[in-house]
Amino acid sequence: MVIAIVPVKLSQRLPGKHMLKIGGTSILESVVKRISTVMEVEVYSKIDISFPHLPDSSSNIMELVSGLSERYGTFMLVGGDMPFFTVSDVRMLLDGFQGRSIVPRHHDGKIEPLFAIYSGKLKPEHSLIDMIARMNPVYIDASKFSKYAFFNINTEVDYTTALEIEKNMGKSGEV
Repeated sequence: MVIAIVPVKLSQRLPGKHMLKIGGTSILESVVKRISTVMEVEVYSKIDISFPHLPDSSSNIMELVSGLSERYGTFMLVGGDMPFFTVSDVRMLLDGFQGRSIVPRHHDGKIEPLFAIYSGKLKPEHSLIDMIARMNPVYIDASKFSKYAFFNINTEVDYTTALEIEKNMGKSGEV
């Protein structure tokens, strides 16, 4: 069984971003609610948030991922600031998982490390991208995912854009 892990840390550019509301629900609550329809979810946070979470004492994302690989063996990492992925996006990753880490990759070679399934013992590297390269994952075509699956919120402009996306999704009936 794969467990989903949602990391939360202090954002320098948009403090408190995980608790901002889109469509009346905090971004973090929306992320957790959507994933929990498919699998168990745990939130790891470096900051005190008004949401059930486990403390994250890691120095950086690479150390967190390495520690999670020791604890769980296999887990899905989902950015706590990605409000628009769908349950179908999560299922697509799960369906493609055959025991090796699986990571969405765009046609330009860029990858989505915060919406991926990690498997096996992982050692910290210089960057999460380096860790992924070393683990020789299966790559899944990112264009197969929903239009805004990988949209994340890091700035006030991103948040304003997210509110507009949500407004337009409501009109079109998209989820």
